[in-house]
Amino acid sequence: MGFFPTLLAAYVIFAFMFQTVAVGFIAQDNKCDKHRAGWALFTLLTGPVGILIYLFKGRKNFN
Repeated sequence: MGFFPTLLAAYVIFAFMFQTVAVGFIAQDNKCDKHRAGWALFTLLTGPVGILIYLFKGRKNFN
């Protein structure tokens, strides 16, 4: 089969794990109560870009 299908499968598994951890982090973060669901949905849809934007911008919008 080759190396590419194995690499692709590992990438997909890592992407699912990353999304789970990122959305879980936002869902349990105490610093941003106001728009937590919106940030979690944004991160779920955009992936790593969403979690980076949340870390720099979203945590400042607490209370």
